[in-house]
Amino acid sequence: MGGVAPQQSPKARVVDTFTGIGGVIGKKRPYYSKRFVVDFAGGSLPMLSKDAEVKAVISVSRGRTEIESARPLHAIDGYRAMFDLVPPDDSTDPINIRLYLEADGQPLSETWLYQWNPPPKDQRQLHNAGHLK
Repeated sequence: MGGVAPQQSPKARVVDTFTGIGGVIGKKRPYYSKRFVVDFAGGSLPMLSKDAEVKAVISVSRGRTEIESARPLHAIDGYRAMFDLVPPDDSTDPINIRLYLEADGQPLSETWLYQWNPPPKDQRQLHNAGHLK
């Protein structure tokens, strides 16, 4: 009841969401960022050609995004979108995030919506404990 939409969209759906510390593996970060990973499956994704230019369209209410990508994820016949979000200041106010996949200016997926509250400044880790000290 309520867990399934009354009408299913023909577009790809979100099947998983992951978060973690942002940045490039093996490099120490000079500032805090949060990594978001969103997996999409279904719709027309399994039928796209290998040459299709799939793009992650990302918008945030505050801050900036970086290290954006959309890559095939063969394990689910879908795509994985990834990006880092850098909060604009030390505030813990919520940041609204929107993400969908597109190709040739046409949406391929439903829109993923997420509201993230950045941690307080003293809890913003630049790396995993024990690494890159």
